[in-house]
Amino acid sequence: MLIKASANGRLEDTIRGEGGIDSLVWDGESPNIDIQIVNESIMDERYPDFYELTLNRLGKAGSYEINELLSKNQWINKSDTDKPIEYFRRDIHSTYFLGSRSFNDPQVQELSQRGETFLSALTGPFVREG
Repeated sequence: MLIKASANGRLEDTIRGEGGIDSLVWDGESPNIDIQIVNESIMDERYPDFYELTLNRLGKAGSYEINELLSKNQWINKSDTDKPIEYFRRDIHSTYFLGSRSFNDPQVQELSQRGETFLSALTGPFVREG
């Protein structure tokens, strides 16, 4: 339910409709909801194969913050010195897109302010209409 809402740009409405993030955590006390998607069918090394969405609870008011990561080769056995290629990373402090230090596009800032994920603005293997 949450990943579909996220991809369709309706995450904030869905969470609010369910009574806030507090009502969605499995035990009512967990500090976050963590969703990971691995696409093992992508063999082309130019494209991402891992998406992680973490919704961190903020207090008891039903609010949340979004952390996201879209990367390549997250699950391939690598040495400790190798890091996955990060296409984008978002946390409470910053947003990073591959090839830039930060991203200040007005559409991206609007998504952040609305409580939506960047997945809703993307197209590709993790996003399908319907």
